[in-house]
Amino acid sequence: MTNNKDINNYLRKWTRRGAIFRYAGKHGRLFLPNGRFVCVALSPSDYRALKNLKRDIHTTLKAKTRSKAS
Repeated sequence: MTNNKDINNYLRKWTRRGAIFRYAGKHGRLFLPNGRFVCVALSPSDYRALKNLKRDIHTTLKAKTRSKAS
């Protein structure tokens, strides 16, 4: 998955919960059970990468679906 073992463990936890991880160039996509996805760097260089990933997943799960204007 990524070069970071902590991020790999966190992504494995989500894949066990029903999320799907797909490679897409230099980034991966974690498709969450609610149908949305989060981009994941395959070689994160920032020490806050895991914290940011957790925040992004939490935000994405809490996001309401947009309704189309008629």
